[in-house]
Amino acid sequence: MHELVDLIRLAALQAVENTQPVDVVCGRVEEAAPLNITIEGAPVRLLLRANQPELAKDDTVLLLRLQGGQAFLILDKAVEV
Repeated sequence: MHELVDLIRLAALQAVENTQPVDVVCGRVEEAAPLNITIEGAPVRLLLRANQPELAKDDTVLLLRLQGGQAFLILDKAVEV
C-alpha cells in the first residue's frame, strides 16, 4: 500500500512540474486606455492588480503567466537603471 501512495505522489509532482504552474514573461503595452498588452505580438487576457503602475504605450511590463497560460497578472513596469 505504501508503494502505491508513493507512486501517486510522484505522478502528482511530475504533473505539476510538466504544467509549469507559473512563469514570468515580459509584455509590451500597445494601448494604455483601455489597457492592451501583447506578448510576442499576441494580445493577452489580463488580471489587474488593485494598484496598477502608471503605464504608457510601448512600456515593458513584467507579467506572471498563470497556470494553463491563458491569463496573466501584471507584476510591475520594467525600467532601465
